[in-house]
Amino acid sequence: MLRPLFVSLPTPRGTDAEGLLNGYFVALEGLPLTAVQSVVTKLVKGTWIEPVTFCPRPPELASMVRKEHAMMRERSAPSVSHLPAPYSFKDLRVTHRERSRELAAQGYVRVAEGIDQQMFGSLAKSRGLPAGSVLLWAIDEVWAPEAVAHLVDLRRVESSKRMAAPERETLSPERAAELEKMLALPDAKDIRAEQMAYRSLVENEVAAASPQTTEQAA
Repeated sequence: MLRPLFVSLPTPRGTDAEGLLNGYFVALEGLPLTAVQSVVTKLVKGTWIEPVTFCPRPPELASMVRKEHAMMRERSAPSVSHLPAPYSFKDLRVTHRERSRELAAQGYVRVAEGIDQQMFGSLAKSRGLPAGSVLLWAIDEVWAPEAVAHLVDLRRVESSKRMAAPERETLSPERAAELEKMLALPDAKDIRAEQMAYRSLVENEVAAASPQTTEQAA
């Protein structure tokens, strides 16, 4: 593999060809043979990226081979345009929507919405959902065979959804009374939009807390 170098390129005066060849074997140990063959071929043809007039010394040839191996790996690496696209959550939603159409074609019907994996497991365990129900978790839908769809316990489903919903912060009677006093104060002559928006927010907060205030007072 290396001997064509001695035919194509002269060696410096006084160089021991046999010693040079042995030096090549030591310097090239562990390097890929394909890269070695490629460098030798380019040197013989005169197509190496740099001009070479004499047989390279062992360290020089080893450096050439490592550079060639790096270029070969770079050429074989896939370009960005050929890399697979990441599988995003949006793709899963599309996939599950297509799955829902497949289930509909197989005689399934949608029996619940807004159901996550934890809720589905709890409902299935308590028999709030019939056997054979399928959760499409990316779109939070539950589908079941039409023959058993009537077995869905809607009360349990709604109860599970309420329990999973974030609790609304409630007002104490004292805070509600304080806000009502604020609302009773006369408005300024020049009311800005921000003030009107704040008044509306307070009115809604008091209205939402009114049933609880009445219950606690009773």
